[in-house]
Amino acid sequence: MKKILVSITVLLLSLHATAAPQSDSAYKVGKDIAVFYKNPSAERAASLMDQIVKANLMRNTTLVWGTQALQKYPQGSTIWCDNIRTYQGDALTFSAYTLALTGTSQAQTCLDSLTLNTELKNNLKENKSFHPLQEPIISPASLDFHWVTYFATGNPKAVERIVDYIIKAQTAAAQRPNHVDLTLSAAIWSIRSNMQQDTAIDEIVRKYIQKQSEANKKRLEQALLAPQGN
Repeated sequence: MKKILVSITVLLLSLHATAAPQSDSAYKVGKDIAVFYKNPSAERAASLMDQIVKANLMRNTTLVWGTQALQKYPQGSTIWCDNIRTYQGDALTFSAYTLALTGTSQAQTCLDSLTLNTELKNNLKENKSFHPLQEPIISPASLDFHWVTYFATGNPKAVERIVDYIIKAQTAAAQRPNHVDLTLSAAIWSIRSNMQQDTAIDEIVRKYIQKQSEANKKRLEQALLAPQGN
């Protein structure tokens, strides 16, 4: 649990912070998300979203975590809604976007009950529910969204899609030996790191590697399983 907590806390601290959070707040939320990952529920999802807002951890990664957790546990939006009605300013805006991008009927019911200004209402109408596993991996941020999705839902497809990206990027890299692909490097590092920290992720990756062609299997074993030099 301690190892996976470190990984989750790093994700919380990444990507477009609206303000620098207190490290102890991030650690506390990371700890509770690690608990959620192992023992998820709608009540925990709602409580965590309230914690995220109050700890000023409102950023892209936590918004995506919220949308994915609330899509899987839709009653979480209903439970969270009472707290949302007490928010103002950035907290209310963040919560409204989270609900809009969640896209469930429960999220929409809560959203409809909020007092929002006309500009925000119009902006929200332009947003549809967000599903990271339907989006291409094009940057390290895309990788973060896949990992956040995994920790919110436990869906192995999030991890498998990163492995698929590594296969595709390795094939492309072979054609451009002098090109440095930072997203590929980040994907390999994140898979190896999370495999070391969580046995469930390790099992997902190893099983998925075995399903690949012999050529891809060799590349993946070298990139993800072979010992690294100091």
